[in-house]
Order: sequence, then structure tokens, then C-alpha cells
Amino acid sequence: MATTRPPPPPSPRPPPACTSRPRCSTRCARDVARTDVQLHVGAGTFKSVETENVEDHPIHAEWCSMSPAAVGEIRQTRAAGHRVVAVGTTSVRTIESYAAALATTDQPVPDHLSTRLLLTPGRSLHWSDALLTNFHLPRSTLMALVGAMLQSPDEAPAPDGTPIGIVRLKAAYREAIGRGYRFYSFGDAMLVL
Repeated sequence: MATTRPPPPPSPRPPPACTSRPRCSTRCARDVARTDVQLHVGAGTFKSVETENVEDHPIHAEWCSMSPAAVGEIRQTRAAGHRVVAVGTTSVRTIESYAAALATTDQPVPDHLSTRLLLTPGRSLHWSDALLTNFHLPRSTLMALVGAMLQSPDEAPAPDGTPIGIVRLKAAYREAIGRGYRFYSFGDAMLVL
């Protein structure tokens, strides 16, 4: 059974520069190579972190897949000194899961794999250089992943011990709140460079 949602209320902000798939496709074709990855999102993605330290959170397993061609394109992009921009946290989790799996083996690229990868501030990201994502719920593994994108592994924490990636993320959230951005899955997006 299909259902429809009512359209969202009009936004006081101007529409984004890229408002239609054909226009996005045309712009992307000029400057950006595109490849597909897949992660089968489980309910655990939306479960709040209930441990004091996010690193102690029992992360759920999810299936992900990347074709050998996609792996090759990402490797080639990085070797050429270009950025890999993931669209969505699920893309980062898939890309980094494959980076971890393939870093320790000379085996062929697996068709799919199960991942329990938990990305947190201070953890090295190997193939993901930037992220386009929405604003996530507090105390979520998704927010921790975005914090990981905002901090290199060698950066010291803030004086109070908070990971600098989280400090930066909180500053971005304060700015977004001040500008009236919408949060969560159907809200506004941010580009993390």
C-alpha cells in the first residue's frame, strides 16, 4: 500500500541552487564522478547511545555492498589527489567498512559484508574526505560519525576533554539553530569538509 505525505510548509529561505534531479545530474556530470554504494540500514541506526562513552556503545550490524568498480573508482580518485564526498552517513559507513576490510587483505572485493564499524571523533577515516548529510539527533552514532569527519586523529581534545570534532559539531548546530534550519531526516543538510 502506498501512502503520500502532505507537502512541507513553505520555507522562508530561498530554494537551493540545485532543485531538480536533471539539473543536479548535469552539474555533477561536469565536475564530479559518481559511484554507488549500499548499506541496508537497520533500526539500530536510530538507537540513542546509552553508554557514557560512545566508544562503548554496542553498535548494531548492517549489511553493505560496493562493487569492485566502485572500489576502483574511489581508489583512483584518492590516488589522483581528489576528494571522495560521501552523500549520507550510510555512505561513509559503507566506504570506511570496505576500506578497513580491504586494508588487511589481498582478497578480491567482497560482494557484500556485515559491518559493526563505529566511527567516532579521533578515529582515522581512510577513504571519506567530505560528507553531505542532514543534522542528526543528539547522542546518536550518526552524530558521532559527523564528529569524526570534523576531527583528524592527531588533534588534541578541547581543554575540558571533549573531542574537538564534537566541539566543532556543536558550534555548527548552534549556527544552524540560530538560522532556523530544520533538523533530522527530512530537514536541511550540511556539507562537512
